[in-house]
Amino acid sequence: MAFVAEPVDRTGTGSLQDALTPQPIRDAGYASLGGAEFDFKTAPCIRQALAAYAEGGCYDFNWPIDGYRERVAWWMANARDWAIDGQWVVPTMGTIFSVATCIRMCLGPDDAMITQPPVYYRYEQAATRMGLRTVHNPLLLDGDRYTMDLDGLEHLMANPRNKLLVVCNPTNPVGRVWTREELMAVSELSARYGTIVVSDEIFAEDVFDGHRTTPYASLEPGCANAITLTSLGKCFSCTGLNFANAIVPDAALRDRFEKRRTADHFGSIDPFGRTALMAAYTPEGLAWQRDTLPYLAQNRRIVAEALEGAHLARVFPTEGTFVCWVRWDGLPLPGDKINAFLEQRALVEVEPGPEYGEGLQRFSRINLGAIHAQTQAAMGRIVSAAAALPASKPAPHR
Repeated sequence: MAFVAEPVDRTGTGSLQDALTPQPIRDAGYASLGGAEFDFKTAPCIRQALAAYAEGGCYDFNWPIDGYRERVAWWMANARDWAIDGQWVVPTMGTIFSVATCIRMCLGPDDAMITQPPVYYRYEQAATRMGLRTVHNPLLLDGDRYTMDLDGLEHLMANPRNKLLVVCNPTNPVGRVWTREELMAVSELSARYGTIVVSDEIFAEDVFDGHRTTPYASLEPGCANAITLTSLGKCFSCTGLNFANAIVPDAALRDRFEKRRTADHFGSIDPFGRTALMAAYTPEGLAWQRDTLPYLAQNRRIVAEALEGAHLARVFPTEGTFVCWVRWDGLPLPGDKINAFLEQRALVEVEPGPEYGEGLQRFSRINLGAIHAQTQAAMGRIVSAAAALPASKPAPHR
């Protein structure tokens, strides 16, 4: 059956994305291009399974039995070419919940977590909420390609107080799929210095143009210090189910993580999350997920053709994730005025660059999960609104 992007209706659902969309944009009937959720319905196999489960009326505590771990292992083998032991799977209450568990597990009052901005802001937010520090190893930008500063990373990992590194793989917001060689270098540093590495692979299945996500915990040098996080959140747009799985090959680290997770008041798997996973991690679910990729890639082309065609922005390659990182090189506004222009003049909501690191005022993150017509219309509004601006030279980007 051919993939069909059936629009969702968030009205009356309590949707956070809908609530955070500025009222003028909502009143105009325009979709938000912020966040990272699909504006089309998730896989039919998930919807059918949830409807049948809901009708059954039994919503007990759930545990990873009756084939749960085996289903996760099937998915890793078939979707990601990664052979795992089902016993490595530790259910959790979400990806950021898992990062927070690792922070509590690893850090004392004088310790720190390492992140590599531009990167998802909620890693640091989790540490900050606990009164703990984050140190930064900024990515390097060479032309239109971001790379890890491995020398800077080694310097930070050599400090015994920096006990935890979070890697976003593929990386949100810049869209890189880290190569095996890049991740191997991180793994070797982890083995050398004993740093625990958490690899957030929530976007792992959303890859384009022949790229493949290398599961970080599959790499031998630092495997004893490796925790991989995965969920239905992005590839099936099930963010609100609030559950995930940590995959921890090393028995000692897995036991340590599991004890800390349980101490963080984990009780059982959400029964609707479990039902969704058991339906999604199937041949039908995998076929549907792969069918979404050309649709998402077309949204990226729509954005690039509009913004680069009008000489407004540099649209960075999206190797993975379904968000698009842009730098407004041709928009004749100071960086601190760009987001207001987009929301108030173009009626387009995106994610402001400064959410992902310092010095990113001229950058934005655009969700590629919208319906094509909404993406096309939003780009048209940006181009038209920009054409009405008085021409001036934009401030240099950083």
